[in-house]
Amino acid sequence: VLVNFFEWTLDGLVSKPFSEAPKYDNLPNGWEEGWLDDIDLQGNHITVFLRNWFRDAYAKGFAHVLIDFPRVQAREDGRPRTLDDDRKEGLRPYWVQVAPENVLFAHSETVNGVERLTQVRILEEETEVTEWEETVVRRIRVLRPGSVELYRQGTDKKWKLEDEWATGLDAIPFVTYYAGTREGLHLAKPPLLDLAYLNVAHWQSSSDQRNVLKVARFPLLAGSGL
Repeated sequence: VLVNFFEWTLDGLVSKPFSEAPKYDNLPNGWEEGWLDDIDLQGNHITVFLRNWFRDAYAKGFAHVLIDFPRVQAREDGRPRTLDDDRKEGLRPYWVQVAPENVLFAHSETVNGVERLTQVRILEEETEVTEWEETVVRRIRVLRPGSVELYRQGTDKKWKLEDEWATGLDAIPFVTYYAGTREGLHLAKPPLLDLAYLNVAHWQSSSDQRNVLKVARFPLLAGSGL
């Protein structure tokens, strides 16, 4: 009875550009064979990842991807790490999809006509298991060009610096895809927002009809000559 037209339309739109597997040409130097088969180190092919990214962006107006890299240990001999060291240890970049609601803050500046992110703060949650207990740990990842800071929320609800490290990059590897009309930095109107409101109105109307039937069917106690 209550058809989810919003999700039905969203799935139809997302399926069209991915009805055939995308082809990837002119990949950057350093891409290894097999990276596309597991782009996020979670076993997802790049086509599956892009489809989820595309779907999230059309549902919410925009969505993000963070290009991350595992933490590395310095060489014991003190010499700088090389690409060969990363390959031997199986280390490589991977993609992380970030929902818009998890980005707490973002700032950018325009340099030579190009927008450049200067800071991004991302809320992260992780479940830590100790013996028979599960604890949800909240962290805020602060990204800046060349550095990352990780803040952890304690039991007293205060945030404390847990870790920090340098990335060696002169930019923040954070990419945003705008599916809706962009209205500012990380701000856009979802393309299907009007349909979503219409769907909610349909549900509300059906709920009102149900309530009317309930009231109309309720027997009223009547007395005569009392």
